Amino acid sequence: MKVICIDDTHKPNEVQQKNWVKKGKEYTALRLYRNPLSGEQFFALEEVQPDPPYAKKRKKWKRNWPNRR
Repeated sequence: MKVICIDDTHKPNEVQQKNWVKKGKEYTALRLYRNPLSGEQFFALEEVQPDPPYAKKRKKWKRNWPNRR
């Protein structure tokens, strides 16, 4: 699934600019997550691999749903 960033202004200070999305750019969503405490939803993106503490060390992301076109 493709997604487009519509707002890139909420970057935490500890996240490097190279690991943050850019407004107007298209990304490939690999997985949808939901924060159980706040209910907020967010995507794991193929093009952006965040550094800890925002991501655990892991092997390359894999899609968890089939391509639908």
